[in-house]
This record gives sequence, structure tokens and C-alpha cells, in this order.
Amino acid sequence: MNVTIRLFRVVAVILIAALTSAWTVTPAPNQFLQEEPSAANLIPFADNFYIQTTTFYASTPDVVDECIEPGKHRLLRFDFLVHNTSRSDLVLGSPDEQPELFIYSTGHDHYHIKGFNEYQLVDRYGMWATYGAKQPFCLFDNRRITDWASNRRQFRRSDCNTNQGISAGWADLYNGDLVCQFIAIDGVDDGDYALLASTNTQRVIEESNYQDNTTCIGLRIRGNRVTRIPHRVCRALASPSADRETIPAEVMDFCNFKRPHMCEDCTAGLPRVEAGAPNMKPPLNF
Repeated sequence: MNVTIRLFRVVAVILIAALTSAWTVTPAPNQFLQEEPSAANLIPFADNFYIQTTTFYASTPDVVDECIEPGKHRLLRFDFLVHNTSRSDLVLGSPDEQPELFIYSTGHDHYHIKGFNEYQLVDRYGMWATYGAKQPFCLFDNRRITDWASNRRQFRRSDCNTNQGISAGWADLYNGDLVCQFIAIDGVDDGDYALLASTNTQRVIEESNYQDNTTCIGLRIRGNRVTRIPHRVCRALASPSADRETIPAEVMDFCNFKRPHMCEDCTAGLPRVEAGAPNMKPPLNF
């Protein structure tokens, strides 16, 4: 009898183990990992602002490229950086294969994407003060920003006529002293303003997210001095919709009815980056 009971218990254990094994599901590798975006994601930054008065002639590259009229002009210059925060490379290839997207820049001596960036200056009430010409851009790996980015520069300035793009985690930087990298502020009075600077404004490049293509930065202009400040327009654009009713519709349309990815922090006075861009180092003072 004891042998029979022990045998029954052994058989029961074997059956239970078999049934448990049959109904146990082993998750597939990376089953719960989010899929990486298949497109690039471009986020702009602006910094190092200064004011300069310059005389332009008919032969000046800025005039030849139709960024400004000949004559003496007061300019707001600044560095503008476009960071590909995605883990996917942005590959445009040769301008010859997409002539509808590119224009040849005499001032830079290479091809640019047409009207890729746009700069606007608004006053404390959100009304237009002035705007810059739609800026063309040659895209290449200028700065390695993100820690996980490849150390290898895939796209170079020398490739602007043959192979443009921005590698994952890299950025393209336009220094403020370059041709057409400014807003003319002729007739703009001293006061507090907000700079709205956008990239990929016509959405000619596919991105995984278009909602972070505009940056808003508060600026105080006093004579030939410009300093960064918190600004109500930037704060309102970064607030819930109910707080943005005082902002003119034209400004909201310029920002695609989305909050900019960066606004002036009221306490620290430094830009903050919207959540959703992990492992990202804001390239301040780049």
C-alpha cells in the first residue's frame, strides 16, 4: 500500500510539472522594449547673442544670397544648432538627386536646403517686432552632442555638394558670424523680446516628432547690448493651453500650436529641455 501511495505521488508531481511547463510563456527577447523611431528628430538651440552694425554692398554674399538689402543694418547675430536626438541617422544624400529641395549658396559655396530655418522676434505682448529671412542650411556632423553617439563623423562640410545629413546624436552648428546668420533689427526699439527660432519649418524632412522644432528665448535689448532673460511669451507657450490665450494666433501658428521644446526657466534663467529627449546634454555655450 505504501509503495502504491508513493508511486501515485511521484506520478502526480510529474503531471503537475508537465502542465506547469506547458502553460508557462517565456517572453521573447526585447518584447517589452519600445521600438526605436525610424526617423530623425531635430531639436534647435540658440545661444551666444550679440548685436552688430554692418554695411552690406551689392556684391556682399549676404545680399547675393538675398538675405538682406544693400546698406547699413543693425543685426542680431547668434549661434544656431540643430541636434538630431533620435537614434536614427538623418540621410539626405546628394542635392543633385533632389534638386527641388536645394539651392546653391554663393556665399557659402555649397548647396543648402531651401528655407530650412526661420527666425522671428516678438515683443512682450507676442506681437511681431521683426523677422529674419528663411535660412537655408547645409546639414552635416559638426558637433557630437549625445554620449551614445558614434565617434565617427559620417557627414562632413566638404560633403555638402554630394552627401548631406546629421548622424544620430550629432548636431549641425551655424556660428553667428556666418553669412545670413542673423536677424536685421533696424528700427527695433530697446525692450524685452522673445526669439522664436524653428528648424525644418516646411517639414521637407521626415521626423519622428515635429512638435519640438521651435525654441523660444527671452532677450533684453539695450542699445548694442543683448542679454538673455525670462519672457512671458516663452512661459506661456510652455504652459497649458488655457494660459496661451493671450498669445496672438500668428505666434501660435508659427509654433505649430505646440509648445516649444525649450523656454526660459523663471528661476534659474537657463533653458530647460522638454521631457522625452533622454541622454541629451543641452549644448549651452556651444
